Amino acid sequence: MKRKAIKILALDQSTSNIGFCVFDDKKYEVSGCKEIHKSTEKKQYEYEWVDRAFYIVINLIATYKPDFVVIEEVYAGKNMATLKWLATLKGRIEGYCLYNKIKTDIVYPTSWKSFIKLNGKREGAKLAVKDFFSQRYNISIKTDDESDAIGIAYYYANKCV
Repeated sequence: MKRKAIKILALDQSTSNIGFCVFDDKKYEVSGCKEIHKSTEKKQYEYEWVDRAFYIVINLIATYKPDFVVIEEVYAGKNMATLKWLATLKGRIEGYCLYNKIKTDIVYPTSWKSFIKLNGKREGAKLAVKDFFSQRYNISIKTDDESDAIGIAYYYANKCV
């Protein structure tokens, strides 16, 4: 008996963009990057960008109807406020998916990058990832957030499902 095709929505979130990629079974379907806010905009309150990002993700889920939502693990860098906001967004996404019976998983950046054998210094690795997926799927990738989301989806579709 053939197994049911699995649709994956992978997310790479930052404080300015949501990179996303959809794989239908093991096939690339679509990817992109949604801007959360322009750096010149003033926030009305501390979590306004989290609200915007969350609504972007809800719309992506409604549009693509994934079986799995895969989120890149939040990186604890130097900015604790950013860590707090990204963790809040991750929690909201996981809660929404739980409520709507959509499976979620977390992927570490080192896991998907080592799977495609493109670890290295940050800037060089970002360009290598972008080039790897641009050539593999014959697409124009505009942002690092989009290429990272493609990497997350590719890893999850080929290694975890």
